[in-house]
Order: sequence, then structure tokens, then C-alpha cells
Amino acid sequence: MRRPTRRAAVLTGVAILLVLAGSTAQAGWLFVLSAGVAGLVVVSLFWPHRLKHLSTTIGMPSSVAVGETFSARLTLKNDSARRVSPLRAEGSFPGLEDHHLSLLSPLVTGASVEGSVRVTATKRGVYEQGEVTFRSGAPFGIAISRRTINVANRMVVVPRTVYLRSFPIDLSATSHSGEEEALRAGVGDEFLGVRPYRSGDPRRAVHWRSTARAGQLIVREFQEPSRQAVEVIVAGVAPQDDPGSSFETAISAAASTALYMLALGHPLKLRFVTRDGPQYLEPGSERAVLVALAAATPSDLPLEALWQGVGRSAVAVFVTSAGAPGVSLPGFCAAVARSDRQVTAVVADSASWGETGAPAHPALPRAAIVRILTKDEEMAQCLVA
Repeated sequence: MRRPTRRAAVLTGVAILLVLAGSTAQAGWLFVLSAGVAGLVVVSLFWPHRLKHLSTTIGMPSSVAVGETFSARLTLKNDSARRVSPLRAEGSFPGLEDHHLSLLSPLVTGASVEGSVRVTATKRGVYEQGEVTFRSGAPFGIAISRRTINVANRMVVVPRTVYLRSFPIDLSATSHSGEEEALRAGVGDEFLGVRPYRSGDPRRAVHWRSTARAGQLIVREFQEPSRQAVEVIVAGVAPQDDPGSSFETAISAAASTALYMLALGHPLKLRFVTRDGPQYLEPGSERAVLVALAAATPSDLPLEALWQGVGRSAVAVFVTSAGAPGVSLPGFCAAVARSDRQVTAVVADSASWGETGAPAHPALPRAAIVRILTKDEEMAQCLVA
């Protein structure tokens, strides 16, 4: 869309004044000058900017963490058969700090230009595209054409995490659900059986008596030490579009705890809400945990709606004190405790963030180990055992 600028209005007014002055003074040169000024305006209004013939690409990492600074690139190419006048291209990307990446350059046929800027990821989420706006005021800045396009560029901004040395949950239990009770072959202390030798088996595992009877190498196999599964549940409410809310802190705490549990070798179950509703995942890697929680959204569902109540997993629940998740926390923890499970509740005190509707005192459960997260305290210190 092309729009006249303030400069066009000023020059048009000057041309009219010159005509009036020429009529009064009967000076022909004033009419000539007026025609020249008017000609500038007319030429600018119809000057071809050719913004429809431009293509662009965005270059950014596929995954970054909140608070991480990286380089974003914007490439602009002229696909038309003619030269494109000087223009400005500005790229803006959701999830990043309010910083525009700009290019200012004329482009000959088939030419391209690239620019980059250092930006910081500020908001967790999964983003599918960025927005690029072209502006050209050639040749005199009297009329400006503008075109905005969406450019596909998937980027996942994962939650910020902290390193944990410990977490207050009892993981000494060894009872498991049916599938977890299945014996797993591996390196351990409990004898499981024998099997034929496979390349890479250690020599000390060879069972010589069985080898002599079978006429081939037979090795001993041991049961892999079992680890108790941990169920991580995240729920809470948050002010709209606030990357510094208590809910974001709860997400970061849950992600940090999940990574800690994976590092200890415990099977992990994640329970959270996205735009598609409640999610029940069993991620097997750190990246899977972070990408999953990047998509988590605030929800006012009570905690019971996220808990399946099956298996023998220990439970770690992360909530904001505001909203239905915080209100339902005591009853939820009591129900988990009645099922003979260990439960740890981590509560982000929404009142310390000054959030509207937050209770002055969080509803704290009695049947759980409790940790409180506040805005002014270090998360790692709040989560220590």
C-alpha cells in the first residue's frame, strides 16, 4: 500500500502558494517553480517500488533457551527483472526482545543482501513464523509503499533451567507398575540368566560351564538396577503475555527438576497443559523435556484433571498459588498420599510477583514436602533438599 507522507502535503502546499504568488506578482518564473514542485509530488506518487517482487528468508537457531543471546539473520532477494529502488526491510520475531533487524539497500536484478543482529530470547514458546515488513519511499520520500509478509521459521524457545544438586523427594521406594516391574537386562548385581555371547560382551561375563556344555561362548546376564519413576505435574495461571510471571518460574523449576531426575536415571512422566489440552508424555531425553515444556500454557484446571492416578511413581507438582491449581493443591496432595506415594509440592507464590487475584497466603498441603518459590529468591536455593 502506498501512502503520501507529510512531506507530500507540505510540498503540495508550497506549490499552491507559488501559484497564488505568481498570480499576484504576475511573475512567470513562480509558475515554473510551482510546476516543478508539483512534478516532484506526482513523480513520487507513481514511482514503481516493486515490493511484490522481493523474497526473504530468516536464519535463526531451531531451539534456544529463555535469556540466550544469538545472531538472527535476514536475507533479502530481488526476483524482478528490474532494479528495485532503495528500501528498508524490518524483521520482527515473536519470543524475542523488541528489536528490529533492518536492511537498507537498493537491489539490482537477482541480487541479494543479508544483515544480522544479536537478539535475546525473552518469551518461552513454540513459534512457527516471523514477520518482515518492506518500506520504500524512493525517490524523494514523498510517498511510502509498505508490504508485510509472514516468513516460515520454526523456533522453539525452551524454559530457562538451573543446575540442581538435590531435590526434596524420597526416591528410595522400589515398587513399580506392571511394565516397570519387568526385568531389564543390563549391568547390575542380581543374576538374571545366561545367553549366547555377543560382540562387545566383557570376558569376565563368560560362564565357562555353560560354554563347555553348549560348545559356544555363553555369558551371564544381570538385572539392571531399577529406578523409581517420577511424575512431574505443572499447572498454574498467569497474566496474559507476561514472560516474567510466577507461572514461568514454576515451568523453569519443573524443567530443572525433570533434568535432574533424568540425570539420576529415573524414568520420567510429564503432565501439563497446552493449547491442545492436557498432555501426558514420557520424555527420554533432556531435549524432549525442554521442547515439551516450551509448549506448556497457563490453565485454570484443578490438579485432579492432570493426574491419572496409576502406577507407583513419586509425584512432584509445580503450581502457582493463584487460580484453581493452587486452590486444589492440598486436596490433591492428600489424595496422592492416600495412594501410598511420595509427593513434593513446589508453589510459586503469585503474590510475591504482585499478580492480580493472588491469595495473600498460598494454600499449603500437609501431606507433602513443600517448597515455596518467590520472585526475589534464587530458584536453586528454594529447591534444595
